[in-house]
Amino acid sequence: MGVCPMNKESFKNILGVSTTPKRRKPKIRRRVGTITTPNTMATIDTPLPLKPEDMLLDNLFAHLQGNILKGHGREHTANIFVKFTGVPDEVKRWLRCYAANITSCKQQLKENELFKSKNVAGGIFATVNFSASGLKYIGKTITPLDPSFQRGMKGAHIGDPAPALWEPAFQGEIDAVFLLAFHDQAALEDAADKLRADLSSIAIVLTTEVGSALKNDNKDGIEHFGYVDGTSQPLFFEDELATFRENNSGITGFEPLAPLGLKQVLVADPFVPNAATLGVDAFGSYFVFRKLEQNVKGFKTAEKQLALTLGLHGEDVERAGAMLVGRFEDGTPVTLSDEAGLIASGTLNAFNYKNNYRGDGKTDVTGSKCPFHAHIRKVNPRDGSEASHIMARRGIPFGTREEGSFENTDLMPEGGVGLLFQSFQASIGNQFEFLQQTWANNPNFPSANAGLDPIIGESAAHTSTGPFPTKWGDAASNKVASFPQFVNLKGGEYFFAPSMLFFNSL
Repeated sequence: MGVCPMNKESFKNILGVSTTPKRRKPKIRRRVGTITTPNTMATIDTPLPLKPEDMLLDNLFAHLQGNILKGHGREHTANIFVKFTGVPDEVKRWLRCYAANITSCKQQLKENELFKSKNVAGGIFATVNFSASGLKYIGKTITPLDPSFQRGMKGAHIGDPAPALWEPAFQGEIDAVFLLAFHDQAALEDAADKLRADLSSIAIVLTTEVGSALKNDNKDGIEHFGYVDGTSQPLFFEDELATFRENNSGITGFEPLAPLGLKQVLVADPFVPNAATLGVDAFGSYFVFRKLEQNVKGFKTAEKQLALTLGLHGEDVERAGAMLVGRFEDGTPVTLSDEAGLIASGTLNAFNYKNNYRGDGKTDVTGSKCPFHAHIRKVNPRDGSEASHIMARRGIPFGTREEGSFENTDLMPEGGVGLLFQSFQASIGNQFEFLQQTWANNPNFPSANAGLDPIIGESAAHTSTGPFPTKWGDAASNKVASFPQFVNLKGGEYFFAPSMLFFNSL
């Protein structure tokens, strides 16, 4: 028989925080009945930017899982992947009980405000996402959901290696993934141990994928190749927009607010009656998880070889890597500068490829600064065509490295490290799969013979070939060169993040 899992008091005990007998009744315990809707627009149509204190949005925030509209911000994560084995009714009871631990968007926003105003860090962050097989296991009909979600990642046609080549834990069915995140790694590990023990009554734990943030000297988040990562995100909130404006003063051409508003990432929860009705406000999102292993030594060695091939010397050698990614390691966009070091480099994101930023009349419409096949240009052209395709990315690096391995090529890892890619979107087919297959994998996007995305592009040849300007700002200096692929998919799955009210139906 299923055992009720740990509750928020258990999380506090793990952290050594005192508790009191008095407990607030979770919002998800409310029953949803027939609601009379006033003649007011649905909350999902609320124009951006959002204000957390907007009372019209209170139910939406309370009924939405966290991490979708805003990243959780914790330094360490544990993604626990499971296959249900218990009697379905017991699984449902267990999940309904565990739902009290889930961090809602409302709770996340409150913790974010406390951290900004009083430097009070939030508690352990928790969410639950279900695959198609997981929803079917607990008796949910998946036909109203995204067709790509129903097929799953193993059934996608996006150039991935065959599932038989994935890590064993990802080769079979995965029913759900439980995310835990916290600033203290030891406390997070204790919480993960407790959760895995509780899960043993209703599921088999297939794997736990652990992530930890990497930071450069400027405290900007980076990935294992050493480049600032996660800079360009669709924003939803007023405070995020204000920070963006402050960090991008004087640069125009790209707006960070999610072009489709809340519909960029949210869909009405099909398992909650009248989900999109004002007052119910039950929304979910599709979640993509991919474990991407990085051969760091191979990449950095090939970077140096590319510089030699292009005839780049001295300080210009760094531009070889910048043209692959679209940014220098410190985040400086290569379309804005031919060298690293721009002020606030890790947050510069307002640029496009059409504006003349230096007043010399030179734009980048010909790819004379940032090649057309550079990673950030492939997946975000910044010309308006990306509006319906961009996602909210919540990835985090995984794996440990030797001391000095960022500077010493001989110590750089050839495997065992990488990125736990994670994204939220309203349509897996029109967002994640479109970006991967139609843009990243397409050597003829955004122009003929542009080349494959050298970072995440997938092809049988395992090589990206395209033109690179050997002289910054001079398209006539283009030289075609090849670059091998050093990112390898180790497995993943598509999930649905249901609303908090979903758990009432269990």
